[in-house]
Amino acid sequence: MVFSAPDSIVFMEYCVDAALEVEFVATSKEKKVAGRVMAYYGKNFDYGCPPAKKDLYNAMIFETKPHVYFKSGKINLMRSVFAVPAKFSLVIDANLRDFTSGDIVLSGTYEFLVPRDGSSSIGSIVSNDCSLNLKVDWKLPCGA
Repeated sequence: MVFSAPDSIVFMEYCVDAALEVEFVATSKEKKVAGRVMAYYGKNFDYGCPPAKKDLYNAMIFETKPHVYFKSGKINLMRSVFAVPAKFSLVIDANLRDFTSGDIVLSGTYEFLVPRDGSSSIGSIVSNDCSLNLKVDWKLPCGA
């Protein structure tokens, strides 16, 4: 498998497919939020580049455009399937703010370890009055 950034390529062996679903849940159905959700590899994955360039390998999976917001519900991701090196992990990083005030309403990460049995994984990034519910369906390579 290959993962690429603008000026380099990272080759990976034994990858697992991860299909991600994300749902935003707020205590108020009228809460309007904007922001971004990114994904990257965890557990000290070696991208083969200086630490300053590591951000080039983050995958933007959701980002609101200026003057656009969303409310509670399933989020339509720009990218939802990832090849994850089996020895590492998939990290979801969210930063959401109140659309009206600009205040941060949810900020944090959740790390999914690759399961040995290919089962689904569920996690959440939680704040005081909202959460980002995450689900990953793993597909192990044939014969694994």
